[in-house]
Amino acid sequence: MATDETAFMSVSELGRAYRAGTLSPVDVVTAALQRLEALEPSLNAVAHRLDASALAEAGRAAEELRAGNDRGPLHGIPVAIKDLIEVEGAPTGYGSKVRAPVIADADALLVQRLRQAGAIIFCKANLLEYAYGIAHPDIGQTNNPHDTGRTSGGSSGGSAALVAAGIVPLAIGTDTGGSIRIPASYCGIAGLKPSFGLVPLDGVFPLSWTLDHAGPLARDVADTALLLEALSATPLPLTPPSVSGIRIGAVRFHCESPELTPAVAANLVWALDRLAAAGAIVKPIDISELARANSELRRIILPEASVIHAPLHAENPAGYAPRTRAQVKAGFEAKAVDYLRAQGFRA
Repeated sequence: MATDETAFMSVSELGRAYRAGTLSPVDVVTAALQRLEALEPSLNAVAHRLDASALAEAGRAAEELRAGNDRGPLHGIPVAIKDLIEVEGAPTGYGSKVRAPVIADADALLVQRLRQAGAIIFCKANLLEYAYGIAHPDIGQTNNPHDTGRTSGGSSGGSAALVAAGIVPLAIGTDTGGSIRIPASYCGIAGLKPSFGLVPLDGVFPLSWTLDHAGPLARDVADTALLLEALSATPLPLTPPSVSGIRIGAVRFHCESPELTPAVAANLVWALDRLAAAGAIVKPIDISELARANSELRRIILPEASVIHAPLHAENPAGYAPRTRAQVKAGFEAKAVDYLRAQGFRA
């Protein structure tokens, strides 16, 4: 197949082609590497390439499928991994210059689960420094595939851009305060913050231990569900796609926010109208606590992140981006009473 023909195929479409013998994982990984070569200079989405191992894994997946050893829907599907998640034998750089990248001696548990499902670990994806909301100036932001003059969002921006650009169908991100959901939104793909604890964080560098999540990024809901099933080792069957009778609350704090651009606001109204026309019961609702949510979130993240980063900050404070370093220093000055009140608000 030509390079572009596999670019935006779904996981299910790729799987059917594999099992019909019209396409192999080697074809898909080879095409993905060609797309990466063409697009990456303008995207800045990859922290570390794993070309040789990805092709070797693709070859093994092809052999297994030919032999009838079928591991399931992710068998032979390439996946990008955010570069604060450990992949055995690959460097982990964290989007930072505090330390040189460290070669991981074992896979994170979620990566182990992906391998057990037959997925191919394609590359390590760029991110904001330590997932803390700042692009390190020596690494740079990941650009949006729809307009490379704009950001792909963060902190899982590399993961989202690789999916949206048609390089890989699936990617893994982390989310503490929006770091999957924001780049998914910016890049026009699907992504979610799973329930706390659903996806294991062993081998994932923490930002805030009471708020961290790892989760899926994909181009549609069906692929997102397949990936989340593998990450969580939990069956997650999709419900029938009818919204008739489903109650949907349109939260005024968000839907009527002055921060919405006119185009986004118009799209939101259009989507709600479509849902109502399809039989959903759409009602505006108020959640008064949302007005405080961001400020209370920071009262939790700041001190937890600074406890985590204390050894790194002591070792090489100049290695951080200036704004990341400022956030770490601010966390050292956080008051315990503010942290405990914020945890109470969260509950």
